[in-house]
Amino acid sequence: MKRSRYARHLFLLLSLLIVASVYWYLKRPYGLQTGGRQALELLAAKQGALVTDIHLTQYDEDRVRWTLDAPSAQRGEEKRILIHHPRLGFAQDDQENIVVTAEEGDVDGATGRMVLTGRVEAGDTEMGRLETELLRFDPEKRMLYTDRVFRLEREQMRLEGQGMTLAQESRTLTVESQVRVTFPDALLSAEKP
Repeated sequence: MKRSRYARHLFLLLSLLIVASVYWYLKRPYGLQTGGRQALELLAAKQGALVTDIHLTQYDEDRVRWTLDAPSAQRGEEKRILIHHPRLGFAQDDQENIVVTAEEGDVDGATGRMVLTGRVEAGDTEMGRLETELLRFDPEKRMLYTDRVFRLEREQMRLEGQGMTLAQESRTLTVESQVRVTFPDALLSAEKP
């Protein structure tokens, strides 16, 4: 009889631990999680250390904010991480809606800010395809921006300019200068009487 009482108490304790673990997981603080411990190992390693098969996910409570995948990354000076062929995916309503790819990426390990360089392409079905040589990402402000020449192509138009900011939350694109918008001939001729 005493054994069954202990078994019931043990079962009850295990159930409470499981419920507490699930609650903690759902309410965990904003932060980074990795597909392993690559990011932490890379930040702790000495300059020049190389880690392969990177997968980082940033959460805001229980929502995914962005993911970063890359075949390899190398520890740079101070807390910088140099990423080779990064793929940065932004999530809204737990679905990836903007994907950015580049040849190289430089991540500030302290702030999470990223600088993507070399044939940077970003896009989704609504925005179209953005091309530039340098694109910055500020995770705190949730903004993509550049001071370089860029081209944004959609099915019905092409927008070119120098310097732009894309606010993720409002999905607002602001162009700084040298704005040029062109429309395909087919679109213009279809509207003529």
